[in-house]
Amino acid sequence: MNNTYKILKNEILKNTKYIEIKHMSSYERFNVVEGTYKSKEFKVSYSKEYGQYTYDIKFGTDNEIAELMYVLLVMGILDSEAVDEWAEMTILKNELNLRKSKNFKTAVSRILS
Repeated sequence: MNNTYKILKNEILKNTKYIEIKHMSSYERFNVVEGTYKSKEFKVSYSKEYGQYTYDIKFGTDNEIAELMYVLLVMGILDSEAVDEWAEMTILKNELNLRKSKNFKTAVSRILS
């Protein structure tokens, strides 16, 4: 096992002490987890239909959500497929936002010059 992976896993395991699950429910393909993490309330709803996940996450920034998702993964509440799909979707979203920002700056700089 990679040493970096071990360090990361240990950090995530330490963070499990900050989580309190208040509600969990599952109905067919729809799942909900609610609770608090580091004194901040969260709600993670997700479903899988036609091979794709749909998420509704109320918590914080992408980095805070990523930390929460991996804690829920280590605790066995979320499966790795759900977390990996969310991570890929977030990376793509951020790349698209970055491209839009660069395109906008390029377009504006041409107009201003």
